[in-house]
Amino acid sequence: MSIQTEQSTVDSLFQPHMLGEIRLANRLVMAPLTRSRAGADNVPGPLACDYYSQRASMGLIIAEATQVSPQAQGYLHVVEGNNGGARDNVPFDCAAL
Repeated sequence: MSIQTEQSTVDSLFQPHMLGEIRLANRLVMAPLTRSRAGADNVPGPLACDYYSQRASMGLIIAEATQVSPQAQGYLHVVEGNNGGARDNVPFDCAAL
């Protein structure tokens, strides 16, 4: 592959892209992560909003990796996916995203 071809490939990463009906700012994708941004009740808090706001320039953020049950909790402050509070009662507004 020539240097010119490599450069055009890299440049295309930063160009807008359509993913189905969704227009992405670029082709960069952030995989789901577990960042321990939940509170003691395993519900995401304002720290999670801050974390993702800082990364909002990514083309697509797949957020957030969760534990599937309380018995599957590997470490503290991870969002619990089957916790109704985590889904329905997020106590902050993340409108910046």
